[in-house]
Amino acid sequence: MATVAALGLMGTTLVNSVVRPPDHLTLVGSRALRSPVESWLELLRERYPNTRVHVRLYGSGLAASAMADNRADAAPMSRPLNSSERAILPANAMPVAIPVGGLPLASGHASPLYLYVARGASGRAAPPAIALARIALSQRGQSEMARAGFEPLAIDRRNSARAQLANLANDRIDQDY
Repeated sequence: MATVAALGLMGTTLVNSVVRPPDHLTLVGSRALRSPVESWLELLRERYPNTRVHVRLYGSGLAASAMADNRADAAPMSRPLNSSERAILPANAMPVAIPVGGLPLASGHASPLYLYVARGASGRAAPPAIALARIALSQRGQSEMARAGFEPLAIDRRNSARAQLANLANDRIDQDY
C-alpha cells in the first residue's frame, strides 16, 4: 500500500488516501467474527490465489475510520455502525451493510452480524470485497457461520442480501458461489 499526498490519477486528485492494486483486500473489524472470516478467506484464496489479503480484526470500533480513510475494503462487524461512525464517512462512499448471520442471544433472538463493504468516492466497491461477501453468503460460508456458533441467515434473508450485493456490484444475482 502506498500513501499518496496529492497524486493526480486520470484527472482525479487523491489527498491523504491509500492506493491499493485491485487484487488486494484489506479487512478491519470485529474480533468476534475471526473464525468465520478466516474460513471465508481460505475459500477466497482457493478461487483467487493471487489476491493479497491484509486482516486487522481488533474490534468493530476501528472499522469506520479505516473505511473513511480508504484503509479497509470491507469490515466484518458484530453490530451496526453507530451515528458517530456514520458521521465520519463520506455520503457518496457510505459502506453497504451486508447481513451475514446472527449472534444468538439469551432471549432466543439473534443480533445481526454484518460484512460492511466499503465504497470508494466513485461509489464502487473493490472486486475482492464483493467476492468475499459472495463467499460469506454462499452455502459454505453460512456453514462456517454455524460451525463458529453463529446463526446462519435464513434463505429469504440470504437471497435478499445477495440481491443487495448484486446491486452494489452492478451485476446479476449469482447462484450459490
